[in-house]
Amino acid sequence: MRLITIAAVAAVVIALAPATEAAAQTAELNVIESPRERQSNPRLLAFPLTVGKRWKYQSDWVFKPKGSNGKARIDVAVVAYERVTVAAGEFEAFKLTAREALGGTSPVGSQYAGETTRTYWYAPAVRAIVKSVAHNPYLGPSTVELVSAQLRP
Repeated sequence: MRLITIAAVAAVVIALAPATEAAAQTAELNVIESPRERQSNPRLLAFPLTVGKRWKYQSDWVFKPKGSNGKARIDVAVVAYERVTVAAGEFEAFKLTAREALGGTSPVGSQYAGETTRTYWYAPAVRAIVKSVAHNPYLGPSTVELVSAQLRP
């Protein structure tokens, strides 16, 4: 299990610790860079959230473990406000879905083209995405859950 702590908040970017791993988020909690990937224009969250809200965005991406990169077009929708249970507890959360059309190139020149889907839950009480379930044609399915949370003033 890897724990990441919010170490500092600036006007535009939130730095995460441990500092040995490159990680940064926007003020709206969208991950710009993590140990695994980097995005030029992440917008999985766009506040204020309300059920029925939809938005689209485009972003360049780099998948660090493989050295691949490309572009993505993403459609996001807030589909519900519901209770979700994760290792950190039970939360009232906005349920969002994202459908991503991606294309890119691997380090050996092969082309990527496919669609990923992600369902994720943002809990206002902890100001975090508490669960994310993704399906990627190249990486397979993945689930990430919040395991603990402690808000500080």
